[in-house]
Amino acid sequence: MGKVPNMKLYKECPKCGIWAFGQYDVFCSRCGSKLKDGNEWLASIHDYAKSMLIDYLEHFPDLAMNACIQEIPSNATEGIRINGNVMFNQAATRHVLAECWNEVEIALDDWRETNGSDYPVTNIEQLHVFSVSQHAEMLWRNITSDFDGYKLDEETIGETIDHLKNW
Repeated sequence: MGKVPNMKLYKECPKCGIWAFGQYDVFCSRCGSKLKDGNEWLASIHDYAKSMLIDYLEHFPDLAMNACIQEIPSNATEGIRINGNVMFNQAATRHVLAECWNEVEIALDDWRETNGSDYPVTNIEQLHVFSVSQHAEMLWRNITSDFDGYKLDEETIGETIDHLKNW
């Protein structure tokens, strides 16, 4: 995996500007030019969710320490949930979801297991936001299953960031 946090969702052609969404794309599908970032790892939905958690804990530790531990994933994904999208481009969102469809299904399955019903999806952007948010929830449940208490402190934030970066 690339550097963390990794929120890179596409590679851009330096010649024609088209976006490439394939993890292993090295050349532009339109003009054949070598992609300037062809060797960079794109964030999957899981990676993106992890990066959002890391970004929140690194940049807002005071808010994280004041929040109830179960609220952290919601706080970390608040921006995309309020905006209602991750990509600002419906075609790009479709490409990302197609590349990461297994992770979309994992998020939907986790929702069904946790809530006993299907998640009501109304559009493709909502499905993408839901998938990222749900993966943040799943990651957080796994990480905090051994935590004592309801709040984070500076030490547990540091440990959590290290755990997320190395997981």
